[in-house]
Amino acid sequence: MQVGSVAQQVQVTAETPLLQPETSSLGQVVQERATNELPLNGRNPIALVELVPGVIPQAGAGQNPVTGNSFAPGNFQINGGAANQSAAYWDGVPMNAAGYNNELAIVPTQDALSEFKVQTANLPAEYDRFAGGIVSFITKSGSNKLHGEAYEYIRNKVLNANNFFNNREGIANPQFTQNQFGGNLGGPIRKEKLFFFGSYDGFRIRQGVPYLLTVPTAAERTGDFSNLRDASGNLIPIYDPTTTTQVNGTYTRQQFPNNIIPAGNLDPTALILEKYWPLPNTTGTPNTQANNWAGNESSGGNMNEYIGRIDWTISEKQRFFGRYAYEGWNKLADNVFGTGVVIQPDGGGQGLNTNTNQQVVLDDTYVFTPNLVGDFAVGYLRAALIVTPQTAGFDLSSLGTGWAGLAGSVPLQTVPGINLSQITGWNSATGLLIEEYTNDFDVLPNISWVRGHHSMKFGLDYRLSQVNYLQGNGVSGNFNFNSNFTSSSPNSPVGGFDFASYLLGDMASGNFVSLNFPAAQKYYEGFYVQDNWQVTPNLTINAGLRYSYDSAFTERHNRISVFQPDAINTDASQSGLNIKGQLALVDTPERRGRTGFDAFAGALAPRFGFAYQATPQTVVRGAYGLFWLPNILTYGATTPVADPINEYTTNVTSSLDGGITPYNHLSNPLPNGLIKAPGRAADINAYFNGLGPGVQLANNPYAYVQQWNLDIQRELPGRVFLDAAYAGAKGTHLPIDYQQIDQLPPQYMSLGSALINQVPNPFYNLPTPINGNLSGPTISAGQLLLPYPQYNGLSVGNNNIGSSNYNSFQLKAQRNFSSGQTILLAYTLSKNFNNGAETQTTWLDGTAGIQNNYNLAGEYSLSTFDVSQRLIVSYVLDLPVGKGKALLSGAHGVVGGIVSGWGTDGIWTAQKGTPLAFGTASNLTGSFGGGSRPNYNFAACPNGDGTSGSKYQRVVSGWFNASCFVQPAPYTFGNVSRTTSNLRTDGTDTIDASLFKNTQFLKDGFLNVQFRAEAFNLFNTPVFGGPNTTLGSAGFGTVTSQYNNPRLIQFGLKLMY
Repeated sequence: MQVGSVAQQVQVTAETPLLQPETSSLGQVVQERATNELPLNGRNPIALVELVPGVIPQAGAGQNPVTGNSFAPGNFQINGGAANQSAAYWDGVPMNAAGYNNELAIVPTQDALSEFKVQTANLPAEYDRFAGGIVSFITKSGSNKLHGEAYEYIRNKVLNANNFFNNREGIANPQFTQNQFGGNLGGPIRKEKLFFFGSYDGFRIRQGVPYLLTVPTAAERTGDFSNLRDASGNLIPIYDPTTTTQVNGTYTRQQFPNNIIPAGNLDPTALILEKYWPLPNTTGTPNTQANNWAGNESSGGNMNEYIGRIDWTISEKQRFFGRYAYEGWNKLADNVFGTGVVIQPDGGGQGLNTNTNQQVVLDDTYVFTPNLVGDFAVGYLRAALIVTPQTAGFDLSSLGTGWAGLAGSVPLQTVPGINLSQITGWNSATGLLIEEYTNDFDVLPNISWVRGHHSMKFGLDYRLSQVNYLQGNGVSGNFNFNSNFTSSSPNSPVGGFDFASYLLGDMASGNFVSLNFPAAQKYYEGFYVQDNWQVTPNLTINAGLRYSYDSAFTERHNRISVFQPDAINTDASQSGLNIKGQLALVDTPERRGRTGFDAFAGALAPRFGFAYQATPQTVVRGAYGLFWLPNILTYGATTPVADPINEYTTNVTSSLDGGITPYNHLSNPLPNGLIKAPGRAADINAYFNGLGPGVQLANNPYAYVQQWNLDIQRELPGRVFLDAAYAGAKGTHLPIDYQQIDQLPPQYMSLGSALINQVPNPFYNLPTPINGNLSGPTISAGQLLLPYPQYNGLSVGNNNIGSSNYNSFQLKAQRNFSSGQTILLAYTLSKNFNNGAETQTTWLDGTAGIQNNYNLAGEYSLSTFDVSQRLIVSYVLDLPVGKGKALLSGAHGVVGGIVSGWGTDGIWTAQKGTPLAFGTASNLTGSFGGGSRPNYNFAACPNGDGTSGSKYQRVVSGWFNASCFVQPAPYTFGNVSRTTSNLRTDGTDTIDASLFKNTQFLKDGFLNVQFRAEAFNLFNTPVFGGPNTTLGSAGFGTVTSQYNNPRLIQFGLKLMY
């Protein structure tokens, strides 16, 4: 590491050399002017990562955390790696928070940065713990001269275009007001010795968000379904579940007369909660009346960010800097219906959200000799998140006598969650309660040593993470309704409607949670050596090795459990059967030690690369590297937060006979009351037998990614830089989110309807009672054929058995000019495959469900994140007009002031959409936990499953040919692949652009006033949201949302001195 004087001011008058004959890593540096000036929506510098080949932004990637999901600002994918799982460094110290699923805790202010760097493949051994690449931010420093700026950017609805669907429905442009303001100042405290830099950024936004949703009609709310019809206009019959009878092994039900449920059959609690749905306000889709409610939600919030930095030249040999950052924001609660509930389509919906994050970085560099430099850096990151449901304070006893006893038992009284698939319900986020405090400590010493032709670096990377986290989803109950109980038969259902099941109070499932407040801790240590060996003047070898030890979490009170698949479950074995599979507590004879899984002590990560300068204008580079992922990808895998003993779920017994007849109803969901979270109870298996816990395995392997690349860099005539690269990656032992491990073995599916026949329950009336739906005197025959029949579903939080494969061609062209001007083109042609290893960390990214957990090879398909082609062009340019320019260079006075100082910045993005993933509203596979996908109906679609016409026509006529998909026969899997390569979401073709004017005042232009006009989505090109891909739902094949923003225009004024 070289130490330079922070007091120096270097005016760049020529482009920086772009050929890289010393390193084999792929990446891109975005210089200070581009970092500060490119038009970024929300002025989030994380969005700059999108300028680089191999990078695919995911939902919310470049948003301000106030306007999007709070966990999403770093939600991008690099070279096929998992979304949101790249590493980020700010001033050389990690800024990923362990308690935030390893995501970014703070988003730096755009104008406070001097440099932004993205490294996308085969980094040196100094870096590890990521699935794709890293991004690095460098804060500006003070100098011997006082420099600063003040700015404000404003937007409002008058300048903004309307959403596509609002225009179609005749809905006015929603309200929108945004202000972003702040400034920075840097200069000397003591010239040549001590310098300061500080910045402030304030953000305020209020905006309307349009929705097109399906709500129950006035008639349906009374039980009248006489006009409930499918897309063809046929009546959808509603059946009475209390009339279920069995004839020759087939269960049948009688239809309600006139398709109207008698008033006496309606559940009283369901009628009380109906008021949380608004009435339809538009006609909706013909026949089905789907999408019959259109409206806007007011969302937004406030954010403040402060950054302070001190640089101290202690001596000729020693430099020190310290930096502090504070980011505090609050986000308005999601309230689409205006009744306080959080609707299902808003996957990131939450209540009142308050976040306070802080980071301190200290760095000391000492030059021992001209070729030996030491650096010692420490960092501390503190993150605090509080989410409070908007309906907190709701009186559960108002829902009826069956709820009165629950009012004092739940963690917090809120409106319960009501989930439906055909009608828009409100999800468990209506009762989402979060209280989180995390601490991350980093110690990063290293030595750089130049000896002969070797430039070596040795270092330690030590991190200590503490997570104090309380979270409950649906703290006052969460209930799921489908069409099963109101269909003709559970064997071969016809008709049925989820809202009809809701009115009867007959849920498919339901649960309540009870919570502990875990206090968890883990540590990581990595040791590395990197040698850049200049073998000849033209050949450099980059070789490195890193050793890592990533510990498992411990918990202050040892409230951690682990699933032991081969251990005898003594409670369930009281049935006389030899039942395997049990939970064990840590620090007991069953599980020695304090951790829930076995930490891996052999994580070696070799790195090797070369750079060969064939000619002065040509460099050939290649590299290979192995990178270990952090073992904290999601809470469910490795933290005590979602351990079932700390977040205990009391399931509602919705049926005692496998869904043939209903049992408990919405009006009295838990007759026996709520069970408290067991923690370290003496017999924890007594709590979980009969339920479906999410568990962790002790021997879960660690995930790693191998990367390789080969590229050719060439400087072309006209000082154009070109880089053509092949980049590939292979992921091994990747996590699969909550994979079901208790699915029915497929060979038994041929038993058909016999699987749901009721047989004597061996777990009935045991000395240690079993819980939930398995507690009755009979049980479905299929349940006893499961690997772990004592559970009602069993999943592993992150089961590391996934794999991925990524191959790409990447092209980069760049032309740098003087004064920081640049043009950059980045193109990526790629394919990204996996077998379901799609860790979902932000709740905004969709994942394709696994159908057959016994055949992951059959799940291997394109990732739901796959973008086959992506082109992005960015530029920062001064217009060649005015003083000193090619045109009107002699202009002076008023004319010179008017025509001089103009420039433009912009980003053009064009990319393909992502593959569609299909499912079915009714799971008839009989697989006890497997997914359900449709069958292709080849006879109905001889011309393929796509539809013709422009994307605007397809929004009206259907995004794809819905008749090409049919419900598979009962007790069979569908033959549609996990994702489809030919059917994709809408692609992107948008331009963000700005026009600015600099006007200088005072002597030597000491004061520069810059006026900026910026447009995001300049030509107002909608990128439509994904179509409804759930066969059997009312809107199958339709598109009802716009993924991107309509055109947004903002004006800004900056004073720079």
